[in-house]
Amino acid sequence: MNTPTLFLTLIAPLLLSQGYSHAADAAPKTTAPAAASVPSQAAGPVATVNGIVIPASHAALVMNEQIQRGKPVAYEMVRSKLITLELLAQEAGKRQLDRLPSVRARIEVLQRNLLADALLEAELTQHPVSDAAVQAAYDTLKAQTAKNGAKNEYHAAHILVNEESLAKSILADLKKKRPFAALAKKHSKDTGSAKRGGDLDWMTSDDLVPEFAQALAGMKAGQLLDTPVKTQFGWHIIRLDATRPFKFPEFAEVKDNLREQMVQQQVKRLVDQIQARIKVE
Repeated sequence: MNTPTLFLTLIAPLLLSQGYSHAADAAPKTTAPAAASVPSQAAGPVATVNGIVIPASHAALVMNEQIQRGKPVAYEMVRSKLITLELLAQEAGKRQLDRLPSVRARIEVLQRNLLADALLEAELTQHPVSDAAVQAAYDTLKAQTAKNGAKNEYHAAHILVNEESLAKSILADLKKKRPFAALAKKHSKDTGSAKRGGDLDWMTSDDLVPEFAQALAGMKAGQLLDTPVKTQFGWHIIRLDATRPFKFPEFAEVKDNLREQMVQQQVKRLVDQIQARIKVE
């Protein structure tokens, strides 16, 4: 049975911290988030419920969370939700639900998530990935690519199957002018490309396993390879639709993804450093 969660629609971000994944997946903001607009009459506590004070900081926290998510909400709505949350929490305490092992476990996990999130946010705030560092990483990647020499991009399609006999049978059907897309949708175990009629979009040889890349390098645009290619994934029927020289993307196109990767690397270094000092049994 699902627990009703309607009253948590605004409070959920506060309760369900994303922990490690939240701080690791998002680069720190270069500017502080806008402060929540709390009415002057609410400068004091949000409310007192059965003698328990709900501080104004709780409302400000929830409102700031909503602002960061692009969904600002009115103070009165937040106040109502916080009061409801306090009422239910107090009732749960009266019923001693906080002593249930399953509830205690959840509280402890959420607490650790919040602390881990706070640590990672502090680390990324104190040591942010600067624009200059992102630009330097981009320049290094671009120089390495140029040093490795010119390469092509390939727009290809394939049909992937487990058995060579089936691959040869499909090739025979293709030579009889059966539609490639229809056969890919019917037979290919690469479900992602199968939905697109086998289309793999544009790729470089770095994106492909060696056998597949080698096959494409020897093909001409518009060619259907007349023999299946075996890789670790199975047997591929390959069609090359077009070829073009590889163009390194502009900085503006990749800077956000590159920054995310650098943040991930920074988080991993921190975790590795901490693990090196801690004994885990």
